[in-house]
Amino acid sequence: MALTLAFYRVGIEELTPDTWATRAADEVLLIGHGTGWTFDQSHVSLTSLILGTTELAITGYVRKPVVPSAPTFSSGRWSLPAAAITWPALGTAEGIAAVVGFRAGVDDAASAPLWALYDDGGAAIATLDGSDLVLTLDLGVTS
Repeated sequence: MALTLAFYRVGIEELTPDTWATRAADEVLLIGHGTGWTFDQSHVSLTSLILGTTELAITGYVRKPVVPSAPTFSSGRWSLPAAAITWPALGTAEGIAAVVGFRAGVDDAASAPLWALYDDGGAAIATLDGSDLVLTLDLGVTS
């Protein structure tokens, strides 16, 4: 499995070291494996992702907020870290195809996808087993 971090066009425009620590409306959602989801950088709202059929739908799953930390610069690379995100005791055997970060609006039509973490080969990036699912996030940008 080779993980790919890809940015939607909106994410390229909005995610900067200058604004990272103040991004209070960002959240993450999980895409179920085998749902037909594919990354398309031109998507500009969550409705483009067809979440009614692709977003994970199991007991205990909810979209989670991203709590950013202060960005740092070292060796020509910006680090955009965030606090760990935890879904406790999640799932029994469901596969996760992707994690999508987005700027939350009043509804999915007003919410913009920013980035996605997925396997370019189509494999599940995680399989749930009833234990906690923890996402540790540190987006990096080389300048």
